[in-house]
Amino acid sequence: MQAGLGRDARLNQALDVIRKKQDAQGRWQLEYSYTGRTWVDFGPQKEPNKWVTLRALRVLKQVRHFRN
Repeated sequence: MQAGLGRDARLNQALDVIRKKQDAQGRWQLEYSYTGRTWVDFGPQKEPNKWVTLRALRVLKQVRHFRN
């Protein structure tokens, strides 16, 4: 985004994928298990996850900022 790519139309498809994965409460689920691959446990797979939600919201916020 900082490189000026926030306005690139090719980004729209990826953003649509992110938006479609949001649940009715505005959260995103942990889709993949990272158990044994990281130092921390990110929570149960296929459940709403605060870290995935935080990351998705940050991406969407950045895109809105650069497109305005």
